[in-house]
Amino acid sequence: MSTTLNDEAEQTAETLARRVKQLAILNRIGRQITSLLAQEDLFQQVVDAMHDALGYPRVAVMLVNEEKPVLEVEEAGDLYIVAATDKFWSIIPDEYNQFFGEGAIGIAAQRGETIVVEDAGNDPIPYRVGEWLSPSSVSAPIKVNDKLIGILEVEADATQAFDENDVMVIETMAGQMAVAIENARLYAQAQQVIRERMRVEQELRESESKYRAIIEQSHDAIYIYRGSRFLLVNKRVSEITGYSREELLDIEVWHLIHPDNRKKIEAFGERRARGEEVPNTYTAKVLRKDGKIVLCDFSVNVIQYQGQYAVLGVVRDITERMEFEKQLWRQEQLASVGQLAGGIAHDFRNFLTTITLQAQIARRVPDLPPSVFESLEIVISEVGHASTLIDQILDFSRHGLMETKPVELRKFLGETAFILRQAIRENIRFNLAVEVDECVIEADSTRLKQMLVNLAANARDAMPEGGKLFIKLSEIVVKDLQVPPIAEMSPGEWAHLIVSDSGTGMEEEVRKHIFEPFFTTKEVDKGTGLGLAQVYGIVKQHGGFIDLETEVGRGTTFHIYLPVSDTEVQLIEEEKETVPVGRGEKILLVEDNGQLREAGKTVLESIGYQVRTASNGREALEMYQAYSTDLVVTDLVMPGMGGQELRAHLERLGHVNVMAITGYIMQASKEKLKRSGFLEVIEKPFNVDKIAKTIRTVLDRE
Repeated sequence: MSTTLNDEAEQTAETLARRVKQLAILNRIGRQITSLLAQEDLFQQVVDAMHDALGYPRVAVMLVNEEKPVLEVEEAGDLYIVAATDKFWSIIPDEYNQFFGEGAIGIAAQRGETIVVEDAGNDPIPYRVGEWLSPSSVSAPIKVNDKLIGILEVEADATQAFDENDVMVIETMAGQMAVAIENARLYAQAQQVIRERMRVEQELRESESKYRAIIEQSHDAIYIYRGSRFLLVNKRVSEITGYSREELLDIEVWHLIHPDNRKKIEAFGERRARGEEVPNTYTAKVLRKDGKIVLCDFSVNVIQYQGQYAVLGVVRDITERMEFEKQLWRQEQLASVGQLAGGIAHDFRNFLTTITLQAQIARRVPDLPPSVFESLEIVISEVGHASTLIDQILDFSRHGLMETKPVELRKFLGETAFILRQAIRENIRFNLAVEVDECVIEADSTRLKQMLVNLAANARDAMPEGGKLFIKLSEIVVKDLQVPPIAEMSPGEWAHLIVSDSGTGMEEEVRKHIFEPFFTTKEVDKGTGLGLAQVYGIVKQHGGFIDLETEVGRGTTFHIYLPVSDTEVQLIEEEKETVPVGRGEKILLVEDNGQLREAGKTVLESIGYQVRTASNGREALEMYQAYSTDLVVTDLVMPGMGGQELRAHLERLGHVNVMAITGYIMQASKEKLKRSGFLEVIEKPFNVDKIAKTIRTVLDRE
């Protein structure tokens, strides 16, 4: 009896000692695994500790396959092994799948409770793969917040290898694993949050750096303000206002607005701060540090800046654009006036040609009284003056005929300087400066000379008490994307002529109209108001641009830009013209103006030609087919069929000599008319000598 009691006491002591040892090991393992923050290390350490310290031969940790789709149960298991002892791996098939509800592990996972198998051969729990089963096992669920996340599987080589104490140890370990896994997951989540925050902060820093760079490089002024103080300004704000960045951050926003607009813009800001609706875009004048005024477009919006209410503004300097628009508007206005002037000039040319021819016919009458002859001379002379006036109108309207050729401006200005000195008074000092070795343009030298004479005369009249007249020639190059000196100037090389005087200058209202025909500030009979209008037209005829600077009491400076040509200047020796007579050649004269047609017929017959006349192109076409004709002389603008259409019809009939007379060339230059088939072009008004020489030249050429 005593032996039995002693055996039981020893067994109880061994069991107690074993439990104490297991608890101590559990405590140590628990401290170790709860301090681990990487799940991979945690799983393997649990497996190793249960094998090495607690002596379990086969241990495995399985986790729920949370990413496994429900409909793919035949392709992947519900649980997968993340760590196991070598003996456990040695009995597992290569293609191992563990499903919920199958075997002790699957039932433990499905029910969420520990399953103990004491004898696998006789246990009622079904198994899928019996040939690799261990004789006994404990399958303990690993739960976090009552949610199954895995199974701690412990197996032995003998039946009934696990008592209640072993089950308690395994369940306790599963519970400690759950705590450690949750800690690791929370740590991983915290690390992810930290990494995400660091990433966002880095992106914000990069974004702020990028947008600061964009703001600094912007062609527009960009600023942020709160209340009445700037919080941020880019360098363009400094460029527009003339203040440094430091100065801008120290002054009130409204201080930069011109007094004309300040009260309105400040009211907008106050109402915007109260949440009221106000215009987001407007135009206002900005007052620079140096006192100059800049016209700007504003675009303003409310934003959150550094977590508080603020206002973002984008400002564009439109001063140059508005000036360009004014220039374009003035050019369009002048073009409209020029169109009207060109049409009027055409009719006047017809009248003057008739008067000239009739006066010259009358002057040929024998035995004229001297007084009548002198009167006719006066008529012819005055017609010449009127013709010059019309030339000025046509130059302004850009409809005058031009004979262009390469002109070297350095030499041209040197030759013209003498004429310019004659156009001004002795009390005006004249200076010419040329800053180029050679500058060639395509130009009509007569028109160019007229332009400079008109400018010199304008300067002379602006300096009644004397002064200075300065002319300068240089070249400039307008590059792509560069703002040109005058709107519409294209990239390329330009001759730059400056004509400057120290005269009385002009008020702004006078400046606006200075190039308009018949506009003058002079007294009656002191000027026609066509001088500068002719200058404007000549510049435009040459494909150039003109602008001026002026200030009352400070004088006026004209800037003229003419396109440079790469053509070489050739010296052409002019042939001396003679005044020939006709040899009985047959001429068909086509002119819709009856008086001019009869005067022309009389003149041509008086110098030896046989003349037939027609009043329009259709009539001329019929007469040409009915009678032999050596030369057709036709007006260009006629009702029905004009000169251009008549020439085209005549060419279809065979070789024909056609020359044009016109006082109104809207669509073509003299050279273009010649290229189209006219042998010569005579500009109205013309006299007897001019038409006689031209007709003789054409007939002799043929």
